[in-house]
Amino acid sequence: MALPCKNQNARSKGLQKAVEFIFETFIFRILRGAALFQILWEFNVREEQIAEFEKFYSPTGLWAKLFCGFPGYLGTVLLRDAQAPRRYVTIDRWENAASHRAMREQVAKEYEALDKLCEALTESERRIGTFDEC
Repeated sequence: MALPCKNQNARSKGLQKAVEFIFETFIFRILRGAALFQILWEFNVREEQIAEFEKFYSPTGLWAKLFCGFPGYLGTVLLRDAQAPRRYVTIDRWENAASHRAMREQVAKEYEALDKLCEALTESERRIGTFDEC
């Protein structure tokens, strides 16, 4: 017998997002035959800036809007730590490293300006790394 979940709707939405992400990734790889290049960042967000942080870093936020006009950008995932609610991880997905590098070169000034603007939202920021899908 399953234990009742206090927020079954939120749990279902989280599971749905995870399934959609896996499905999109799987279908993309089948149709395009491309390797995925993913960049992970970890943030510790200032408590009073959580809502603003989520606006900037969500899959429809300003960072994603900066990236979305570039070939090879596949999307952004924003994760919040269930045990430490001020800790977030972002996953930016690209077809390959070259796509990401081309974006960084073409919008270097805009990227740096947005990064500077977002500094006030966090206590710390750490690039976890870049990962190729196996």
